[in-house]
Amino acid sequence: DQIITKLICVKALVNLMADKSLYNLLVKDGIIWGLSKLAQLENAELLGLCSKALCNLSAEFAREMLRSTVSTRCVLQLVKRNEVELKKAGAKTITNLLLRTTDADEEFRKLCVATMPSLAKSDDSELNEMCVFCLCLASQSESCRVTIVASGVLELIKGGTIFADRSISYAYITLFSNIANDPSMRPKVLDDLAIQRFANICMAKDHHIELAVAKALYCVSCSKENVPKLVDQKIIPFLHTLLEKEYDDGFDRSVDFSYNLLACLYNLTTCPEVQATLVIQGFVEVLLNLWSDAEKNFKICNLAYLSICHLACGRTNSARMVADGCTSILCFITEHKNDPKFASYNFNWEAKYHGAAALRNLLFVISNQKSMVLEGCLETIIKLSNESVEMTNLIKLNASNNISGANFMNTNMSASVVNTLATGTQQNCAVCLQSMTFNKEIRDKLLSSEAITIILDDIRSQGTTINPNLLRELEEESWDNGSRSRKKAHGRLKDVPIWALYTELLGGTSNVQLNVDLKYEDMSKFYVQVQLDKPNTVTDTGNESADNIDSSSDVALNFDDIGIQDLSPYEESDDFLTTAVQAHPKQGYDIEGDSTQLNLLNSDGKALGEIDYPTVSPTLEDSTTAMKATTTSTTVTPVNNNSNNNNTLSDSSHYEATNEYSGRDSNRDEERNELQPKTPLARPRSNTSINSKTQLQQLFGGAMKTAIDNNNKNLEKGKNPINTAKLEPIHSAHKKPVKKATKSVKQVAPAEFVHTQPPPPPVKASEEDFQNLIQFIRKTKHGQGGTVDDIMVKWNTMSKF
Repeated sequence: DQIITKLICVKALVNLMADKSLYNLLVKDGIIWGLSKLAQLENAELLGLCSKALCNLSAEFAREMLRSTVSTRCVLQLVKRNEVELKKAGAKTITNLLLRTTDADEEFRKLCVATMPSLAKSDDSELNEMCVFCLCLASQSESCRVTIVASGVLELIKGGTIFADRSISYAYITLFSNIANDPSMRPKVLDDLAIQRFANICMAKDHHIELAVAKALYCVSCSKENVPKLVDQKIIPFLHTLLEKEYDDGFDRSVDFSYNLLACLYNLTTCPEVQATLVIQGFVEVLLNLWSDAEKNFKICNLAYLSICHLACGRTNSARMVADGCTSILCFITEHKNDPKFASYNFNWEAKYHGAAALRNLLFVISNQKSMVLEGCLETIIKLSNESVEMTNLIKLNASNNISGANFMNTNMSASVVNTLATGTQQNCAVCLQSMTFNKEIRDKLLSSEAITIILDDIRSQGTTINPNLLRELEEESWDNGSRSRKKAHGRLKDVPIWALYTELLGGTSNVQLNVDLKYEDMSKFYVQVQLDKPNTVTDTGNESADNIDSSSDVALNFDDIGIQDLSPYEESDDFLTTAVQAHPKQGYDIEGDSTQLNLLNSDGKALGEIDYPTVSPTLEDSTTAMKATTTSTTVTPVNNNSNNNNTLSDSSHYEATNEYSGRDSNRDEERNELQPKTPLARPRSNTSINSKTQLQQLFGGAMKTAIDNNNKNLEKGKNPINTAKLEPIHSAHKKPVKKATKSVKQVAPAEFVHTQPPPPPVKASEEDFQNLIQFIRKTKHGQGGTVDDIMVKWNTMSKF
């Protein structure tokens, strides 16, 4: 349950994830669930590792994560964290999951949308970008569109540098269009910064993006509630800037692009409250910029024509419209017949009626008349008047045939409706001409054209019986002397019907390719270094003993801090310690003394001769069975041994008894016994002191007690005391061997043992020295002599001899 243990395990998993071929096995073993559970622990490092690992797993195993409630809950909680790095890991994971969602995952999409405001509010641009991606992917579900709008997250999206990335621009436009295509959401999708975002998006000069923007603008313009918002955000200046761009590749605007923009412009003119503002913002100039494209398609051309009619019939600045060039568009309704390319165009009577009404209202202002006549409006008015007369006469001629039906002469209207529109068109044309009679610069053109005939016919239609020639003379005279005044009926036409919103393009997609790349978190493999004490490795002729490693030795795993680097396989270097084998012969030391002072007796009470003492005597009694054996020590010393380890025992404390002879036969032993004095050998001592109470008690406890007991017995029998110099540390043969370290420590093969010649006979030590030591140990045992530390001092002093 320790956090450090969990950290080590997670880091091990991260190292395994360096090999992507293992992902499938890891997922089958439950790594997604495990990481998700560990991420719930309140540990920053653990949470960071788990979040990054889950992110990378989500790229290929999104469906497995979507099926895990623990996993999805964990990811959603990451996005709500305050730490930016955790937010990024969570946002990337959600993006990967949303890329694999279907309509069946609608609930998960809604949960994701609920977490998006925290990403949109962040000052980190990468989080803002992923917010747009996630919202775009979630907007595929109808219910999510409602949640997106209700959450207000669209208003939080910053229109700064994030749209420099084209994929972000595509995502935002797709998101916007998906919501705008929903009639119930269309009035709510538009916020106060929408046009500004579109302007930032179009700075990339990408034709496909601009087409998507045009479609998005058209979608939102299909709502009456959105029209004032668009105008307030200055959509006309935005479009003017967009259309004035010059492209290095010589790109020509597509018909689809122009169609959507003109449909949007037309919808804007259907709102009387903004018509005046549209004219001031330069609506006519924008329309003229698109007119060359509009002429190529009758539907587009008809929308552009009706847009001008709406503005001309509204409360607008007519002088600004005429100055910007609207006359040429209004004249197209008749002039198109002069060009074979447009011969198939057939404007209906509603368009003709609105065109005549627009000309009437514009020509009502005398200052507009001259420029409009120069642009050809007089000829257009005459042609419209003549067409309307022909239509009304045709309807009257066929009235006896009981003409009925909703498609009179393929007009998709009944004969009565056509007759009403034709009559109104004729009346509007007559008023246009009447208005121009007040302009002296135009009168001559009226008299030299059919205009005067149209004016007189209109007067006669009102019931006058004056001779036509006389009527003409009277009319011309009134123009000259100014004896007449304008009639109210010849003023502006009010309450001209406004056509409905154009919604035929709704329902289509933006055809934007949304290429969202899978998201990954950069992870580095952890480099592991194992630090531990370097023990001495000692072997002998009989057995290869395990290193006497203290079980309390610390093994530290040092991990590098995680970095945001590319994850690449790590090849471990050979950093094992190199060991070298060195053979050291047993050393002998001469100790002077009287050969009669110390004798070691065998079981028969006879003194033994020269004996090569065993290196380890578990007990004094057992030592006699191993006295004929000789040993040679071989020390395997690691080159990088830690010299600071004060608890390491000397070489002499690692000897073991052996029952093998050193190669000398028994005859040679007997000869030497006869030649040499009957003097036991004092065992060579190491000059390395033993300075641990615990080790002293463990090593000497059993042997010391045995030595004291045997010494007492010998004294009682009148025999010489035991040679206490033979007391040796016990190498706890019953203790379970310590396992060798397997990391960073490589053991080498044991060296061949070298048999050395026996050392020369040493001189005996003083009986008084050993007797004093035995007495001191006896008193210490009963709590009178001193402490173990005191025994240690005396022992070290004796070992120097």
